[in-house]
Amino acid sequence: LPLQAELAITNTQSGVIGPVIAPTSTTPRPSQLVRGSPDLDYQLTLNNSSGGDISGAVLRIALPSTWTTAEPPFIGTVPEGFTYDAASTTIQFTGDIPAAGLPALTFRTRPPANFTGTPQLNVLRTFTGSN
Repeated sequence: LPLQAELAITNTQSGVIGPVIAPTSTTPRPSQLVRGSPDLDYQLTLNNSSGGDISGAVLRIALPSTWTTAEPPFIGTVPEGFTYDAASTTIQFTGDIPAAGLPALTFRTRPPANFTGTPQLNVLRTFTGSN
């Protein structure tokens, strides 16, 4: 696909949030182990490899409703086109993505108490326009 979305936890903490573990043949996605209920700062990076602008892109990240999420969850500068819907706990981007991609988006959420495992957030991509 010409649009690649990379999502990673950026605030690692020894014994609480582990470093990114690279994908393997049995685990095709990068992962990070989390224990307890720490704040998780995610960074979303959108890379456009089409060589031109992508118009009419729509991306959605549904945050688990059992997690604690501020309204809005964004940290720092929010690139144009990103919104947060508290009712559905969904971050959405709607708009055009230039050939150079978009600036990174950072957001914060927290899993429930006693969480252990790899938090899985999916980035759903659709295109209503063209590249």
